[in-house]
Amino acid sequence: MGTTETPAKYPAVEVNDYGPDLKSLGYKTPEGNDATVGVLNPGKIQTTNTEREERITIISGKLRAKYADSPHSFNAGKGDRLTLTPNTKDIELEAMDGAQVVYNCEYINPDPRGRQEQVVEGTEAAAAEVDATATTIGAELVDATDQASSPAPKGPDKQ
Repeated sequence: MGTTETPAKYPAVEVNDYGPDLKSLGYKTPEGNDATVGVLNPGKIQTTNTEREERITIISGKLRAKYADSPHSFNAGKGDRLTLTPNTKDIELEAMDGAQVVYNCEYINPDPRGRQEQVVEGTEAAAAEVDATATTIGAELVDATDQASSPAPKGPDKQ
């Protein structure tokens, strides 16, 4: 079978190797945002920091998310979407229930006018705009140093 050239709009697929327990493939969305599809092995914890808004949709498996230094956590399963705000530090993501977690993560580009793109959380309309099968769980994690003015993370089992 012959090879075809990738249209100029799309760069080559990027392979991200975070060791033996986490791999992802990078791509561009039609809107021009960077995105990845990744796999995290069961029982493994990946600590992450965000520079821009990240929308993580669980494709398969169950993920636990929490601040590294906090007892608050929530679980997300197939079809759930987590929204991580820009500049969030030390978020732990763990694959649970002895199964790999497969996820899609879209890195939202800031609005060119200097405002971050807005997401309406907790509504069926917002979930339908992203993916008819996705459930927005209203899980916006905020910087742990700002707990006084911010609610604790919420998820399906932390209402």
